[in-house]
Amino acid sequence: MEDLLPDISVKTDCEVRTFIRRLKIIASKYCLHCSYKYKRNYLEPDSDYLEIIPIQQNGHKEIIAQIFNELDKNNFIRVEIRALSWKNEPVTYDIYTNEAKRIILPIISIYNKKYNSRRRLYIQTKDSLKIKLPPIANRLFNTFVRAANKNVLHPLDWKRFYIFIRHSYSNKVKLNSDEIKKLLIENGFEESKADYLSRIYYHGKELLSVYSN
Repeated sequence: MEDLLPDISVKTDCEVRTFIRRLKIIASKYCLHCSYKYKRNYLEPDSDYLEIIPIQQNGHKEIIAQIFNELDKNNFIRVEIRALSWKNEPVTYDIYTNEAKRIILPIISIYNKKYNSRRRLYIQTKDSLKIKLPPIANRLFNTFVRAANKNVLHPLDWKRFYIFIRHSYSNKVKLNSDEIKKLLIENGFEESKADYLSRIYYHGKELLSVYSN
């Protein structure tokens, strides 16, 4: 079962582009003066994007850290870790966050000393990533999964699932296909069946959207 991966951000102590430009300079010097080296791949000097490729890949293939402007949050930059392939697939919450700390924290530490600051990584906790349905949606979902024949759904099982879909659409329940799949697996459905039902859930909401407009 795949872990949900956290949002990671840093609150800046100056204008975002200035902050990222400072990180670029530090990363460049860090390459020259520390044994833990970085390759750099920068866009234009004043852009609000930075990509850091650590030479030490830790068994992953082409792992990189991307730092960019968090457009919907003032004075925050977003950090994402990507890899062409991870040492162990699928990547877990712990590996993802550890790699973020490994690549980014040394640069943040130098930044704090240089600018007398106290910047740090804000990492979404595992608990906050748990999928929480609103009360009525939760009741309808539980009614479906508890009564369902998880091998071959009965027509009444399908009806309960459709009621859940209709409620989710009508009440704008924030639940995407990956999240409903995760919930179904946690409640005893095999991954292939959960994947199939998650697609039914998505297309059901899309169909309701078309007919309501």
